[in-house]
Amino acid sequence: MNLKWDSLGDWILEGARESSDQVILVSPFIKYKSLERIINSLKDGIKLSVYTRWRIDEIAQGVSDIATWSLLINRPNSHLHLIQNLHSKYYRFDNSVYVGSANITDAGMTWSRSSNLETLINALVDEDKFDYLEFEGLLKSKSIEVDQALFERTRQLVEQFMRNNQILSTPSIDDILNDGLITPDAIEEIEREFTNSKVWIPVTRSPNILFDVYAGNCDLVSKDVLVGAYLDLSHLEIPPNLDQKSFSSFVASRLEMEPLVIDLDKFLVQSRRFGELREFLSNFVASDSTHHWQTVMRWLLYFMPSKYSAHVANYSEIFKKN
Repeated sequence: MNLKWDSLGDWILEGARESSDQVILVSPFIKYKSLERIINSLKDGIKLSVYTRWRIDEIAQGVSDIATWSLLINRPNSHLHLIQNLHSKYYRFDNSVYVGSANITDAGMTWSRSSNLETLINALVDEDKFDYLEFEGLLKSKSIEVDQALFERTRQLVEQFMRNNQILSTPSIDDILNDGLITPDAIEEIEREFTNSKVWIPVTRSPNILFDVYAGNCDLVSKDVLVGAYLDLSHLEIPPNLDQKSFSSFVASRLEMEPLVIDLDKFLVQSRRFGELREFLSNFVASDSTHHWQTVMRWLLYFMPSKYSAHVANYSEIFKKN
């Protein structure tokens, strides 16, 4: 039995390529491009069953794509099933089974620039020790199979839900890249700033623009700033449809639980000068702790003004907990 937490999608694609008979994919959240990569790795003639859930609010928010139906409708020996209380992530390629936490999304499969931390365990099927047939029988008995009529009904419900509810969403980094206004090299540079640290540190220099990006007012910010804001929002996992006050409150609550802020609070047993805080942050980042501390300070003062404050004394900035 093997445990893996990186390159999960490549592991799954390897299982897909080596399959010769049957593949079963079970994932609550499925994105079109992620499923397409797996299906394109299968040999012709492989029997494919996909189990997921379609909740109207999740589809409207972009968590899952009902367009995945188009990948299966014309593929021979392929079926899509729905189980609305599905939480399992289970992938079988002939006699090789993967179970864990990873959904069939780019973030879940670690194909995304801002991937989740997920795990999968791989084991060979042994009918005497592993009741996979019983589990798969339960899946089939509890599911309904998608047909064109069910797909159309779901699509109409999603459109109606979106008309009646203000769904706020941010563009993906791929959307920003595809519009040609920012180069892949520029995105990679911003991502390095995001990832080359021991803990999450915000990228966005001006935290006041985050709500505009969250609310879809992306024309108000430059494309390079938009990439950093997208990375920060992806990390914070902010629920949709919040007003600005609720948005700020949610971000503040997330900041309270970030490892960096927890350690910073311990360090702030007394007021600290800029140099001390720059030195403190150098323990977490590989480059330019001055720049990073200025960003962190702006976030804390903007989202948590009742907890933190700063002033200048003797030509040095002093930061403290109130």
